[in-house]
Amino acid sequence: SEYQQPALDLAKKIGAQLAITQAALYNTSVVDGPGDGSSNVGGISDATNAKFSETGLEAITNDVLIDNKYRVDEIVWLKELLKSRKSLSEAESSENIQIYTKAVDNDQYQWGFQKVSFEGLDSEIFTVDCSSS
Repeated sequence: SEYQQPALDLAKKIGAQLAITQAALYNTSVVDGPGDGSSNVGGISDATNAKFSETGLEAITNDVLIDNKYRVDEIVWLKELLKSRKSLSEAESSENIQIYTKAVDNDQYQWGFQKVSFEGLDSEIFTVDCSSS
């Protein structure tokens, strides 16, 4: 689709392994646009990549992105992507960013192919089905 393919291409380019990263890139593509402009998924990803250097990266998972010529822990990178989105966000994307941030902060990023429950901003539980049909 118009939004899905750019997100999938970007996830492949950076080596994203976690479903939450791929989902966040897709959500960014839908909400902020699929292009490479500074406020689109490609530009936001580029701005995130620019924040990293060879040192000072703390590993949270074994999933490592190799982009911008540096090895970056995927969750560390995702947290920075969400911060970049938040600084650029309009009201309509703010809740999505907060939900992804809360999921990461609660270590809910090992989805696999299953149903995953999340606590929304209003403490209501909702489920995402990641299983293949």
